[in-house]
Amino acid sequence: MIMITLTEAIKKEKVFVEWLNTLKSKTYQQKGVAQMKRFIQFLNEEYPNRKVTCVTDLLELRRLQDKTDDPKEKHWIADRIPEYVEYQIRKFKVSNNSALINTNPLRGFFAYHRYPLHIRKDAMPRKQDVASDHRFTLDQLQRMVKFADARERAILLTGKDLGLRVGDFIQLERKLITSQIERAKLEGKEVKYPLEFKTITEKTKAIARCHLTKESVEALLTYWESEPTSKYWFNNDGKGHISQGQLNYVLRKLWSVAYNDPKVFDPPLGIGEKTTGRLRWHGLRDFLISALANSGANSWTIKLMTGKKVSDDMKNYLDGLDLREIYANAETRIVLGGLTNHNHSKLSIIETDVKDLKTTISSQQLQIRQLNLTVDALTDDLEDAKRDAKLLRGLYKKVTKLKEEGKL
Repeated sequence: MIMITLTEAIKKEKVFVEWLNTLKSKTYQQKGVAQMKRFIQFLNEEYPNRKVTCVTDLLELRRLQDKTDDPKEKHWIADRIPEYVEYQIRKFKVSNNSALINTNPLRGFFAYHRYPLHIRKDAMPRKQDVASDHRFTLDQLQRMVKFADARERAILLTGKDLGLRVGDFIQLERKLITSQIERAKLEGKEVKYPLEFKTITEKTKAIARCHLTKESVEALLTYWESEPTSKYWFNNDGKGHISQGQLNYVLRKLWSVAYNDPKVFDPPLGIGEKTTGRLRWHGLRDFLISALANSGANSWTIKLMTGKKVSDDMKNYLDGLDLREIYANAETRIVLGGLTNHNHSKLSIIETDVKDLKTTISSQQLQIRQLNLTVDALTDDLEDAKRDAKLLRGLYKKVTKLKEEGKL
């Protein structure tokens, strides 16, 4: 008998799939599956006598409750929602606000099937004031990246380069990068940096004009050597793309190690002793926006580059801008390795000059060796000449003496 997981079973249930297909966002679809699975697990743990094993059972229970006159039974599922909020906080250590938001897919599912959940007034916990996001500085990111492995390094570098929302970032596919590199090789050209590509954002359905520095592309390619088969930039143990939670975990782990601040893992998650706010992925988006703004980019340009909605009357103007140049102007505020794309180009020129100089020096050294051999040979000839001259002087003296003695 083939066993399937609860997640797989939920995805095959007709009543659930019908609702799921009405959701345009893949991220929200995934959240819907995850929360329905977790809610069913909650009911089985806390109310095993109800015997809710699947979404169909749950909807049927809600349908039957709608027909009863017993007020407690009529609102039984609705009354479980506040308990489910507390269950998430207790068992999964999520924040109060996240637990509340996680109930939205459940309420949406029942409302779609015309059995909305009427939750009693004041039964739900109130939303708490959310701390503002921690604002990363260049120095902080430079310190964090020193403690990163290849995967974490690639995540951090590309995250601060792109400034995309987390839901858009996790779905990026490798062909966005590899296609450009392969095309440049076929044409015998160098890849232009910062590397440009476009992606459509989920939230606003706007086109984000993205850029990657050379250090980030190199970090990606290095990491991909260890994970060559994945479709996405970062996979989830071979099962689709990385999750939002995993990205936040990477940031908090690197911060915790770099600044000895493990409190970022305590509830409320992301707020440490040394952070200026909640440490999460959105902080990298704020980092890029600030870097572009401080380098002179206007608000419309920044919106275009980070996937925010741009008014139609501005699109024609923005399409004529050299976004690569605008991004390059901000590189000193973005690059962590200390070498901007502009300096990478300078470095290539310098490396070529050094290579030519080494060739010249090698040629000159060969000539010097040949001259030394010639000098050595001439020195030997000179020594021979000196010996011959000495012999001739001695012979001359003997001849002169014999003439004086009249013997010649």
